[in-house]
Amino acid sequence: MHRFYAPRESFTAGAVRLDGDETRHLRDVLRLRTGDEVFVFDGHGEEFKCSIEHIEKKSSLVKIVAQHAPTSPESTLDLILATAI
Repeated sequence: MHRFYAPRESFTAGAVRLDGDETRHLRDVLRLRTGDEVFVFDGHGEEFKCSIEHIEKKSSLVKIVAQHAPTSPESTLDLILATAI
């Protein structure tokens, strides 16, 4: 199932508004339609199963169906990358 990012400010009572970039990806790239189900995450460890309610040109409205445990939470390991010259 497809996943989309929305900042916490986009969440309202039972719904999420996706911005223009996420809407373009949803509508033009993935060709999803009203009624399709997607996952929306907020970048703070919460993820929600949603149903697409309305797709506009610059935004989309998805209705929250249920809260969902994230599929792969971020690792607690600190990683340092170094390159040799």
